[in-house]
Amino acid sequence: MRRAFLFLAFALLAACAEQPRHRVVILGVDGMDHRLTQEMLAQGDLPNLQALAAAGGFSSLGTSIPPESPVAWSNFITGRNPGGHGVFDFIHPEWVKGEDGGHTFVWADPIASAEEVGWELPLFGYCIPLTGGDPINKRRGTAFWDILEEHGVPATIYKIPANYPPTPTGQQTLSGMGTPDVQGGYGTFYLYTDDPFAVSGEIVSGKLITVSIYENTVREYLYGPDNTLVALEPGEHAPATRVPFRVDLDPEQPLARIRVGEDDGEQAVLKEGEWSDFLEVDFDIIPHVTGVTGLVRFHLQQVRPTFRLYVDPINISPFEPAMEISTPSDWVTELAERNGPFLTKGMPENTKALEEGVLTQDEVREHSLGIYEQDKRVLFDLLSRQDSGLLFHYFGSVDLNSHVFWRCMDEKHPGHAADTSNANEQFIRWLYRDIDAVVGRVRAELGPDDTLIVMSDHGFAPFYRAFNLNTWLLEHGYAVLREQDARGNAIDREAAKLLSAVDWSKTRAYNLGFAGIYLNVRGRDPLGIVEPAAVADLVDEICFRLMQETDPKNGEPIFLTMYKTREVYSGEAKERAPDIVAGFRREYRNSDESTQGMFPEWLIQDNMDAWSGCHLMAAEEVPGVLFVNRAIRRDAPQLYDLTATILSEYGIERPADMVGWPVWDAAQAP
Repeated sequence: MRRAFLFLAFALLAACAEQPRHRVVILGVDGMDHRLTQEMLAQGDLPNLQALAAAGGFSSLGTSIPPESPVAWSNFITGRNPGGHGVFDFIHPEWVKGEDGGHTFVWADPIASAEEVGWELPLFGYCIPLTGGDPINKRRGTAFWDILEEHGVPATIYKIPANYPPTPTGQQTLSGMGTPDVQGGYGTFYLYTDDPFAVSGEIVSGKLITVSIYENTVREYLYGPDNTLVALEPGEHAPATRVPFRVDLDPEQPLARIRVGEDDGEQAVLKEGEWSDFLEVDFDIIPHVTGVTGLVRFHLQQVRPTFRLYVDPINISPFEPAMEISTPSDWVTELAERNGPFLTKGMPENTKALEEGVLTQDEVREHSLGIYEQDKRVLFDLLSRQDSGLLFHYFGSVDLNSHVFWRCMDEKHPGHAADTSNANEQFIRWLYRDIDAVVGRVRAELGPDDTLIVMSDHGFAPFYRAFNLNTWLLEHGYAVLREQDARGNAIDREAAKLLSAVDWSKTRAYNLGFAGIYLNVRGRDPLGIVEPAAVADLVDEICFRLMQETDPKNGEPIFLTMYKTREVYSGEAKERAPDIVAGFRREYRNSDESTQGMFPEWLIQDNMDAWSGCHLMAAEEVPGVLFVNRAIRRDAPQLYDLTATILSEYGIERPADMVGWPVWDAAQAP
C-alpha cells in the first residue's frame, strides 16, 4: 500500500512537472498610435508586429475619457472608468480655505496626496519627517496584480504609471510616471553658465545659475531636498540641502573634469558634448548621521567661449532609495545591481529642458536613447527570470518623444523647421521599428502556451492650434473676472494663475486642467452660485455652444464631441469629476494658459512650441493599439477590457466593480 501511494505521488509530481508553464507578458508602449502603426504595417516596417497580428489579432484599443496617461493607466490598473477610480486629469483642482476664511484653488496631484508627500529618514529607530508624512496613493479600486496575488498568481510590474507611491502588495512593483526626483518634484534641471543671457526665454522647470571661472575652475553646488530639521524663524522657508562640486577646465582642449563632493568624491572627465555616467551624490540632513542619496548626470555642452554645463534632475538612487518606490522596498536595488543604475524619476526624458531652450533636439534624442536602452535591458533580465505568472513592462519613450519630435516629421506643423536633421525627422518611426524588434525577441523567448499582449494607453496626433477654454467661458458670460485684488491692485488676467482673477459671486463655469469644465455649484462648491436643479441644463447649453465653435483660420470645427460626465462615468467617485470633458478634434488642444486657470486675451492661435504632438483630444481621435497572440473576439475593445482579460487568463472571475469584459469573449455584453 505504501509503495502504491509513493508511486502515485511521484506520478502526480511528474505530471505537474510536465505541464507547460503559462506566462502572460504585457508590453505597455505608452502613446503608440493606431493610425501611425497601421501606416507602418502597410509599409512593411513592423514585421514582428505583423506576424503577431497574423498569429492572433490586431485592433485599435479604446482609451480613457479624457485620454491622459494617469487616467488611462488607472482604467487599465483597476478595470474601472474615472468615475470608479477617481483620476480625472493630470491636474485636480481643489478648494483650500485660508486662515482669513477665504477660499482659493490649488493644483493637486491626481494620484499622490500632495499634502502628505515628503521624505522620512530613519534615525535612532525613529522616522523623522522632512517635508511631511508618507505619501498616499489616492487611486480608488483594486489593482489587478493584487487580485492575482489573492489567487496565488505572481506578478512583476515594471514602471507602470499612476502607481506612485506604490500601493502595498506582495508582488514585485516599481513605480513609474509620478515618481519624483530627489527634491520631491517632477524634475528640476540646472544650467550652470558664465553667461546670464545664455537662454533667451523663461526657465520654469529648471534653474539657470551664473558661475564665475577662476583659474580655469568653476566651484558650485548641487541642490537636494529641503531640510526642515533646520530651526527657522516664522515665515522662513527651509533651506535646500547642497553638496559642492567643482569643474576643472582644460586650458587648451574642450575638456573638463567634474568632481562631486570632497577631493575623494566621484568624478567624470568629459569632452565637450558628452554626457557623464551616473555619479552618486549624498545630501546630509544631519551630518555624519543621516541623509539622502541621489544619482546625477552631467552634460558638458560647451567649454568656451561660453561655459555651459547642464545637470539632469537628480534622481532618487535605486541603490539607496530614500522613498518607497518599489515593493518590496529593496526590489529597485536588486534591479539596479543586476542591470546597472537607472533613472527612477517618473518621466525621465528631458522634454522641459528642450521646450525652454536649454537642450537641443539632438541632445534630447541622445539622452532618450539611453533611457530606452536601459528599459530594454531590464525587460530581458525580467523575462529571463519569469517562470510563471504575469510580467508587465512599461516603455515611455514613444510617448514622451512623440510629444517633442512630432514637428520634426510633420511638414504641416506650424513649428516645423525645414532644416530638421534626418535623425530627428525619423526618430519617432525609428522607435516604432525598434519596439517591433523588441516584440520579435520577446516572442522568441515565449512558449506556445504563453500569452503576449502589446498595448498602448492612447494614441497620438499633431497639435497645431491651441484654444483657450477659459477665455471662451469669459467671452460667453459663464466666467467673470475681478478688476482688482484684495489690496486694490489691478489684476493682470494674462498672469493670474489658478483662477485667482475670478469673481466667484458671478462665475458659473471655469476650466482648470487639460480638459475639464467645472460648474460652480451651490452646496457642492464653497462659493457656488449655480443651483443644483439648473446643472443639467447649463451643461447642455455649454456643450451645445462649444460644438458650434469653428476655427477662423480654416472654418473647421474645433471640437469633435463634449462628454457629459454624468453620462459617461460610473462609480462612487463620479461626484468629484468635472461636469464636462471637452473632446477636441485632432490637431487642437486646450492651451497651457487655460489649463493653469488663466484668461489670456487671445482665443485661438498656432502652436509654435517644441511640445508639438499630443493626445489631449477626444478619445475617438487617439485610440491606442492592441496586439495579441490569440484571436480578439470583442468588438471595439477598451483599456478596461484588458483588466478582465488578465484575470480570465488565470480563471479568475471579474469583480462586479469592473466595467470591462475579456477580449477573448464576444458573448459578454457590457
